[in-house]
Amino acid sequence: MWEKEHMLVSLALVAVLGAAPDELEISRRQGSLQLQWADAEDRLQGTIRPADPLAGQPFQLSVNVGSFDGPAFDGPLTITLKGPGQTTESHTVTRQSGDKAWAASLTPPTHGEYSLEVAFGTTRRKVCRGRVQVIEGPLSRWPWYALLGAATVTMLGLGLRQALKKPETA
Repeated sequence: MWEKEHMLVSLALVAVLGAAPDELEISRRQGSLQLQWADAEDRLQGTIRPADPLAGQPFQLSVNVGSFDGPAFDGPLTITLKGPGQTTESHTVTRQSGDKAWAASLTPPTHGEYSLEVAFGTTRRKVCRGRVQVIEGPLSRWPWYALLGAATVTMLGLGLRQALKKPETA
């Protein structure tokens, strides 16, 4: 009963605030991004970890789709990540037996704002969309190691040169 009341409140907020009916609500909570969406028939809840996805590094998406009435949804889901410069990564995922959620690992190649789409079909095909900000990944460490190695070799070379230098006679 509570879920139906929650759905009615969600639909009323959408009507008052004017949000798009296919828009994912994304909020930050406890080191993750929480996804929520609902219509009159179904609801979607999900999690993105880490809360700040990094360019070039995978992030985990876990999604649960439920039905307010009728049989439980059993998949599959299509998850698409569309980024700047028309980069697109798409996965059709099935739920593992015994799991309550569908999971995917996505790797954004560059930083910027990405569009996340979760598509599924219950009574009709539904596509939920939201915006995810991907931050620039950390710099690679190998240039720092190369610089440290070059400085070490230079210092050793100068030290050996000083130690092997003949003393000057006056």
